[in-house]
Amino acid sequence: MIKLWVKSEYGWHKGCFESRHGLNTAYTAGMIFQLTEDRKCKREEIGTVLCAHGISVTPQRLEIAAIMLETKRHLSADQVLLRLAAAETTVSKATVYNTLGLFAECGLVREVTVDSTKVFYDSNTTEHHHFYNVDDGTLADFPSDVAVLNQLPAAPEGTKTARVDIVIRVHNEQ
Repeated sequence: MIKLWVKSEYGWHKGCFESRHGLNTAYTAGMIFQLTEDRKCKREEIGTVLCAHGISVTPQRLEIAAIMLETKRHLSADQVLLRLAAAETTVSKATVYNTLGLFAECGLVREVTVDSTKVFYDSNTTEHHHFYNVDDGTLADFPSDVAVLNQLPAAPEGTKTARVDIVIRVHNEQ
């Protein structure tokens, strides 16, 4: 059942849905939020954005989303924890990791795995790729159309390619 307006303890939210199952995409397609270079999420929009992605609103999720969506950025879970602490907001490490994982699963952010020990969460969910600076640990975006991939190998039998992520590792010039 689709609810166009839902009231929670955090206020009224347009575009919230009772269930993720059986959504009419004609109604939901225009409500999915994508953070692009010219789009920022205002704090008062965050509850609506979470609901539009099928995410239940909690105080912790609102705070984590505020950090991730205030501008286009790449942050690790530890960097989110540091920003929460700087704002004197108490959220457990497990909650931050679980919430960022949920945000990625629901399409609110993209998970970018740089190596087996370094994962970033990217608030820009449009199609693009990354430069990873191994000297300072930062990511920078570059458009997907500048990296031409003419011949990808066929996916293993019974599977299909979901997405191609390119991470180019760079060093600072000496």
